[in-house]
Amino acid sequence: MIISIIVSSLLVFIVSIGLTVWTKRKYCYAMKWIWLGGGIWLAGIALKFGFSALANSPILFWLQDMLKYEWYLGLGSLYIGVLTGIFEIGITLMFALLIRKMTINPSRAIGIGVGAGAIEAVMIGLSQIANAVYALTGGRGSGDILNAVSAAAELNPLFFLLAPVERVIAILCHASSRVLTLYAVARKNCWYFVIGFLLMTGLDAVAGYAHLSGLLSRASAWWIELAILPFAVISVPLMRWCVSHWPLPDNRQTPPEHIQE
Repeated sequence: MIISIIVSSLLVFIVSIGLTVWTKRKYCYAMKWIWLGGGIWLAGIALKFGFSALANSPILFWLQDMLKYEWYLGLGSLYIGVLTGIFEIGITLMFALLIRKMTINPSRAIGIGVGAGAIEAVMIGLSQIANAVYALTGGRGSGDILNAVSAAAELNPLFFLLAPVERVIAILCHASSRVLTLYAVARKNCWYFVIGFLLMTGLDAVAGYAHLSGLLSRASAWWIELAILPFAVISVPLMRWCVSHWPLPDNRQTPPEHIQE
């Protein structure tokens, strides 16, 4: 089990680094945009965790008490998804309005979006390795970690591939939602922001449903990955469209391969 976690973590690192290197070569953005995207993601996550620690329990308990179970699952999942939209995509919009250089060309937007997803992937990979190392020490709670991993492995064939596949989907969604947000500022058209907001909201609403319903303890997580896959599939043409229609200061268009930092 420990070997599966380590292999899974290494594959997560490979996915995040590989997508970063590939997009950097294709779109020629500077690494500072990767770090900026990751920093904006960290800021949003910190705010979301702070809000969630204070509000999630009372709000979800209230929904559970007031509504039938099916409605509780639906609205509770939507609430979890909306939090992601507000604190991740909303804060991206705030930074884009404050730092207009972020929206000058699509290469920067791609770097910022990939940076958000890649930094999240690296953090998840590091946390997996930390859990594996701690489990090896035999410290307090290490048995619980091993039992949880063992149970998850029994439910999920090819368990070591689950996290890297999820990260590919997540990075594509992170990138597209942020590209749409930055494109909305560049175009001065709020509807592109709405699309990006709804994309990340929908993605985390599915994850929220799996959490609230306890589905992850009863069924293979591969079904969850299949449910969120459409969000990643649609992300690719959305990004390509934004890149090919990105406005320039002189209102002309330029092919993506000619975009330079």
